[in-house]
Amino acid sequence: MRQYVKRNSFTIFLAVFLSGLLLCIPSQIKVSLVSKTTVSPRAFPYVATIAALGCCLLSLVMDFFTMKKEGKEQGEEMVKDENISYLRIVACIALLLAWYLAMKPIGFIISTVSVMFVLSYMLGNRNKIALAVFPVAFTLIIYLVFSQLLHVNLPEILF
Repeated sequence: MRQYVKRNSFTIFLAVFLSGLLLCIPSQIKVSLVSKTTVSPRAFPYVATIAALGCCLLSLVMDFFTMKKEGKEQGEEMVKDENISYLRIVACIALLLAWYLAMKPIGFIISTVSVMFVLSYMLGNRNKIALAVFPVAFTLIIYLVFSQLLHVNLPEILF
């Protein structure tokens, strides 16, 4: 059990942090009286936090059953690969920070397509068709949903 907690310490920390964040949303985002007929400004933070918390809990449960099913040998091998996964987490966070900083100067579409391409490649996708189609399709879907359906202004290209 100690090895399970050590191996999943970041996921456990993230689940606790997200639980606290879920409790803080009502005090951080005020809802005006005018917006009762539309989607609440709290809707997206609630959905995103609950989805991330669900992913953390699902990861913990799946890892618990995998460790229980395959025994200690599998767990000891996974500890060796743990440093690689932490490196990928840090690289993903750095890439998302770069995306945030690059979004205003170069626009939403270009920055998101390039970040999705790099993330897909970094996480192991080597299929050239998927590397070309997925980032473009994902970005266009997100752009259309936010700009047309939700009427959110996204950063545009400066030129």
